[in-house]
Amino acid sequence: MGADESRGSKGASYQKGTNKPGGFGAGHGTGPTLSFWCFSPGVAMSDLKRRGVKSVVLTSGTLSPMTSFASELGLNFKVRLENPHVIDPGQVWGGVVPVGPSGKRLNSTYRFRDTDEYKSELGNVIVNCARIVPDGMLVFFPSYGVMRSCVEHWRNTGNPSIWDRVCASKHAVVEPTGKEEFREAFKEFNDALEVTKADGGSNKNGAAFFAVCRGKVSEGIDFADKAGRCVVLTGIPYAPKADAKVRIKRSFLDTNRVRDKDGLTGEEWYSQGAMRAVNQVSA
Repeated sequence: MGADESRGSKGASYQKGTNKPGGFGAGHGTGPTLSFWCFSPGVAMSDLKRRGVKSVVLTSGTLSPMTSFASELGLNFKVRLENPHVIDPGQVWGGVVPVGPSGKRLNSTYRFRDTDEYKSELGNVIVNCARIVPDGMLVFFPSYGVMRSCVEHWRNTGNPSIWDRVCASKHAVVEPTGKEEFREAFKEFNDALEVTKADGGSNKNGAAFFAVCRGKVSEGIDFADKAGRCVVLTGIPYAPKADAKVRIKRSFLDTNRVRDKDGLTGEEWYSQGAMRAVNQVSA
């Protein structure tokens, strides 16, 4: 359960959460856990302001929409600069693939994405992309769970399997969760891009990196030129609605909206967070 603290304006930005064993605090011991979370970044920013910091410069490719971002920080940014993308629109194609090769609908909502039909159809789309796209291809999933489920299904479906058909065209790499394992996987992906048919080392058409939105591949790594010829997003990465932090954050914002009409609602924050994650994988 969550409850507002009532110790002035700063206290109202914090919430307490208590859960039973096996809940969102599972893994921290056998008994209940008590979490104390700050749901307003404005608390830290206002502290900087009180300390006399004269200038704050924020730079990122995913700050937009800036108005809501500034509202959450609780500061008035008098200077704002938003630039167009460095790549000319004529050099990029973006589109939505509503159905797969056999005409079946690609619906990645929670209700459908765990069905064998969806995973098979999505896999066949990836197979076709891997055949056509040269060099590096990035395939993003909403979560590690969805990625693992799809890869496992592809490895065990068909003869040859869907996974084997992908690997016939691309050297396939799956994003791990560990730091050391990720360094090895990233090196493996880049090394595979350097192996060409002319060298006689491979008959594959580059490499494919299967990764997760908000993961290591999507944030802070530049896949320039041939490393990122194609980006496939298999679903909008909405945060789990049942997650305790998500539920309480939404409630917190809805409560604050009553006092601050310029603030975000819980639903607006929820949708913008997903869209920012989409921007991170495609920027």
